[in-house]
Amino acid sequence: MVNAAGIMYKDALGEIDPNKWDRIFGVHAKGTMLVSQSLLPYLKRSGCGRIINIASMTARIGVETYMPYSSSKAAVVNMTKVMAAELAPYGITVNALCPGWVDTPMTELLYDRIAGLHGLTRDEAKKAVLDHVPQKRLIPPREIAFAALFLASPLAQCISACELVMDHGLTNNFRPGFHMVHSSG
Repeated sequence: MVNAAGIMYKDALGEIDPNKWDRIFGVHAKGTMLVSQSLLPYLKRSGCGRIINIASMTARIGVETYMPYSSSKAAVVNMTKVMAAELAPYGITVNALCPGWVDTPMTELLYDRIAGLHGLTRDEAKKAVLDHVPQKRLIPPREIAFAALFLASPLAQCISACELVMDHGLTNNFRPGFHMVHSSG
């Protein structure tokens, strides 16, 4: 089972809308719990079930304006560890994939946001995003899928409670300040 539902909401601390905060936690954290809970009887009967939760590299680092998104994905990472401990006696493994910037429509919106915040063209914003990524490329969705397939396979029986960070080394090299508007001077 792969818990992959996700929405994006980010804002600076002083601007966070509590209703949007609740919604993002509802989709990411509560949704992960409810789907896992509903399929639990089937997973237990299988004797070798797999749960793969899609989190984010932002669960591991502080990125300006990402508090709602990052916090909800950090909750998913912690839930992964708790679920792994609870379900180990049933032969069920539980892991989290924590991707960086994946080549999806959500990333396309990131370019627009960065362009608007920093007075850049869309192409300049895309270059600025990729300049932060050590491999200078976005992650193709198939790479995330292959990691999930591996974790779901019998070859990964010993891997549980793991956070697999798939971000080209971005969290190790992240430079703060990219998402904020800075005054010159």
